[in-house]
Amino acid sequence: MFKNRSFSLLLTGQSLADIGDILYIVSVISIIYRFTNSAIATSFVPFIITTCMLISSLLTPLITTKVSLNQLLTISQGFKTAVILGLALYVQWVGDQPMIGFVFLLIAMVAFLDGCANPIRQSLLPHYVEEKDLLRANSIAETVIQSIQVGSGLLAVPCCFSLHHHSLYGALSSFFSWQHCF
Repeated sequence: MFKNRSFSLLLTGQSLADIGDILYIVSVISIIYRFTNSAIATSFVPFIITTCMLISSLLTPLITTKVSLNQLLTISQGFKTAVILGLALYVQWVGDQPMIGFVFLLIAMVAFLDGCANPIRQSLLPHYVEEKDLLRANSIAETVIQSIQVGSGLLAVPCCFSLHHHSLYGALSSFFSWQHCF
């Protein structure tokens, strides 16, 4: 199954994206709290992310009637990288006085674009592996994703405390640009 180049590239690319997503979410929560000193404003971050991902997941099947799965995954991840880079540049540019509404809009855009990735990844697996290996491929993919989420979460919090938030955004932008190559 790992001899299948498409499956390996999908798993590698999505694993890198998942690592970046965890670091991104933790850093965005940290940055919103630093800018606002408000737990209420900070609590909107996971709400916005979850809501936008839900809407995107519901709309993804409508989009796939016009665009292939591979193209949609590439386009969504590419635009997601661009929006994160834009967010990083915006935070760098405005310093400690950002328009929080604009930051929330960019966070929503990233979440919306990211919401396409999970259904597409699940839909691509049957195209990349034979039917007899599909259960094993799904199990491997989910194990890798869950391991990454736990491991990245444990690593993300110390990164937020050890790096200045502008440096973390720069690192995340570079990471997302690199993972897009897969």
